[in-house]
Amino acid sequence: MASQLLPELPPVKTEKQIYENSMPEEDPNSNVNSSVSRDEDTRKPRWGPNHAGARELANLYSKGKRIQEIICVIICLVLMALNFYYLCCHFQLQNWTTIVFAAVCGIVTADFCSGLTHWGADTWGSVELPILGKNFIRPDRKSVV
Repeated sequence: MASQLLPELPPVKTEKQIYENSMPEEDPNSNVNSSVSRDEDTRKPRWGPNHAGARELANLYSKGKRIQEIICVIICLVLMALNFYYLCCHFQLQNWTTIVFAAVCGIVTADFCSGLTHWGADTWGSVELPILGKNFIRPDRKSVV
């Protein structure tokens, strides 16, 4: 009903006006989309594997780091399977409310703790930190870039 009363308004600016009045695709990290001129299609992203920060972080990625990630994923899957097995063996229907409550509390706690950890690493962390920088902060920054 409201759409019948109000006429459809034209856009404030056209796509061409937005592009002509926007800042150039450059930043302090030397991320320049030089392959796209003002006359060509402007929808090509300047982020991704060619981003200067992504290239720098990719150079820090070693074979040992990849092996560490594979081992951690395997351990995680084994522990999850073992946990599921024990849950199936010891499940009692009369405890379902406690199980649901514990699961919700666990999810909220894990989400809060991981958010707090990422916030701390982004705020105070540096890739140059011994041990932690290369192994934990660098992969987190790469996932953000």
